[in-house]
Amino acid sequence: ATRGLVTDAVYLARIDPGRIAALNADMADRLAGGRHEARTLYVLADAASRALALRGARPGHDALLWRDGLWVLAPDWWPGPAAKPLAAEWPR
Repeated sequence: ATRGLVTDAVYLARIDPGRIAALNADMADRLAGGRHEARTLYVLADAASRALALRGARPGHDALLWRDGLWVLAPDWWPGPAAKPLAAEWPR
């Protein structure tokens, strides 16, 4: 949001913990299984989400990139040999 991009992340006064848990479980399943939403970039905020994305990423098709201080999964986007799409080591 701070970079002017569309996002589905929101802050609400009242949340349903059950629905949040279900959404998080669904997203974890999608990342691990490589079932990404079309035309979607995934910002991976923690080590667990990065590990799931690495498991589900398809070499030569999906890029896993460190850009502007963020880990980003870009499904079906391969920028070429200059990028390291499936990094084995994460920055500390």
